[in-house]
Formats: sequence, C-alpha cells, structure tokens
Amino acid sequence: EITELTPSVQAKESNTTFDEISKVLFQNRFKDPKKQINCLGKIDKSLSKPSLELIISKIIQCIDKCRTNGFEEFIGNGVKFAFAMDDKLNMLKNWGELHDVHSLLEGPSYDVDEIYRLGTKIDKEQEQLPKNHLNIVVIRDTTLFIMFGKAIEEKISRLEEYVYRYNHLAFCIIAATYNGGIKETIKIQGEHMFLHKSSDVVDRDIIFLTNQFIKDKKITPNSTSKIRQSFVEVRNFLL
Repeated sequence: EITELTPSVQAKESNTTFDEISKVLFQNRFKDPKKQINCLGKIDKSLSKPSLELIISKIIQCIDKCRTNGFEEFIGNGVKFAFAMDDKLNMLKNWGELHDVHSLLEGPSYDVDEIYRLGTKIDKEQEQLPKNHLNIVVIRDTTLFIMFGKAIEEKISRLEEYVYRYNHLAFCIIAATYNGGIKETIKIQGEHMFLHKSSDVVDRDIIFLTNQFIKDKKITPNSTSKIRQSFVEVRNFLL
C-alpha cells in the first residue's frame, strides 16, 4: 500500500516559503561550477509574497557577494542565512553554532502535530490491507523531515506505536525527496532505521518502522534486511 499524506493548510503555507527559497538556493549556489557556495539557513516563519520576494533578492545578492568575499551573512525578517566558499567552512560552522542553524535550510515551523497526522494516516491505510497477510505501508511525507523540529529519534519513538497496533502490518516506510544538504546518515533505533542519502540533485529520507510485536507470523532478520535494501537501492523511488 503506497500513499501520500496531504499537507494541512498550515503546512502548505510553510511549504511555499520553503520551496521558493530552496529553489533559489539550488539555482544560485551552483551557478558557477568553479565557485560553488556552501550554505546554512533557517526560516522562523512563513513569509507573505512581498516579504518572500524581498528575502529571495537578498539571498541572491549574498550568494553573489560570497563568490568575491568568501563569506556573507543575512539576518532579518525571520530568516538567518550564511554563505561560504570552501576555504571559509570553519567560519560557516562557527556561525551556525552561534545562531543555532545546522542545515542548508530549516523551517518554517507551524503548530500542526505532523506525527499525529501521520499516525492517523497509518491507522486509515491499514484498514485496506488483508488481515491474513503481512503487509507494508509506504507513505510519502516530506513535511515530517523538513518542517518538524523534533529529533529523528523522537519521531521514530512516537510513530512506532501506531505500527505496533496492527498484527498484519509488518513494516511502515515513510519517505521523502527534497533539497536538504545534510550529509549521508544512517541511524538504528531498536528494530527501526532512519536513512538519509544525498546526491547532487536531490536528498532522500526514509524511516523504516518494523513491527516487533507480530503474533503467529515470523519475519527473519534476513527478510527485514532485504526489504530495507530494496528501497535503498531504488534511486528513483519517490522522485
């Protein structure tokens, strides 16, 4: 069962801000192959169209100046951005620690409990699955990864309870593609796994939730490993 979680109204507003700025970053950071720009950025609120246009123009100016000066920052109107050439990476790292910014682009946040929405989606989708077979539910949900402030460990800890409810649900896989810029990451948490894979074009996040409380049916570690690997190896999955 493959499905997609439709964003809430609040999520759509935040997504517009994120998507437009993300697009500008991608287009301008790699404009000159010989002078690619490193970036850290954070958006603290959703932006109106006039504010968004102003912020985008300032981001483009900062990137252009960075190619000459090696480092540039822009802080104001609910956003924080810094740009650096490779020889100024330490300066960029220090800036990020000072301003609590740790990714290419974070935020904006909103007041919707995305995990609750996602859990409700799991509850709904499992009803369509045959009860006499083990099943896999795959949900596309970019919002969980790019718009939700809690650590990945907390997300997994809360989401696993929704999977544990159903004896016929063996795995729940939550996945997304986006422009993120974090390094490749693998985290194991009990029976679960989080994977972040980076490429030159797009980043992919996948959470593998495994139901360890299935009765009268057995999933071997080898089967679990093969299922995980099949999703990891399909590069175009969810693109």
